[in-house]
Amino acid sequence: MNKPRTLLLVIVAAIAAGAIFFLVREHQELQRLRAENAALRQELADARAALEELERLRRQNAALSTRAGDPNELARLRADSAALRKLRADLEKQTTATVAARATNTPPAAPPPLTAKGTAQLKPGESFVTGGWLMEDGKRGFALVTPTLVNGTDGQPTVMMESKLFAIPEVALAEVGLDLMVADGRNADNHGVTDGAATRSLLQRLGKIQGVDVLSAPSIATQPGRDATIQLGDANGGLNLRLQPKIGANGQGFDLDFDLGLTLSNGAKK
Repeated sequence: MNKPRTLLLVIVAAIAAGAIFFLVREHQELQRLRAENAALRQELADARAALEELERLRRQNAALSTRAGDPNELARLRADSAALRKLRADLEKQTTATVAARATNTPPAAPPPLTAKGTAQLKPGESFVTGGWLMEDGKRGFALVTPTLVNGTDGQPTVMMESKLFAIPEVALAEVGLDLMVADGRNADNHGVTDGAATRSLLQRLGKIQGVDVLSAPSIATQPGRDATIQLGDANGGLNLRLQPKIGANGQGFDLDFDLGLTLSNGAKK
């Protein structure tokens, strides 16, 4: 009676051991497959990232190739490079002159003479800027004027001109787009015209630059075809800007004649 029971127990134990061995092998195989699956997923993610980086580099290369072939972009880059070289040369000259003057205990030479005269054709809402003269502290001075047609107190058409005279450090001219309006000789007949959005952007950028000085911000009114004058300084020297707004040929906007002059402390006109 004991032998069959013992034999049965041995068989059951063998079957259980086999089942356990099979389950252990299945678990190990499952773990191996999971590890291989994770590795394959990581390789796939790395491959996708490499493809995305390759596509980004391809688009960047295409964009650079397009810009390199754009004559307008090349012209702008060349103009910027020339302006930077000129600015560097001017700064080196000013530094050399200042050092030499200090070494000999003589004051630096006075800024070069300057006048600006011309006509700015403005559409409604546009402004004009002129100047670029060198000031004694090394900054550059500019005048910004925005004319608007209104009805005067007598019912006659009146041109109201909001103006701003400001000085900006020379190193910051390119930051606000005024680096091409530097005046180094007697004449500064070049001027710029900006629309309302560009004018607001210019004023906002000027407000964020350290060293910008607002010299004056007068509002003057005159009738179309008549002169109005902005003065800064006194009899010993200053700035005189004559303005004469005329209604544009199409009945809109203005033809704004301007005549700017600087006066030396000895009374001679720059």
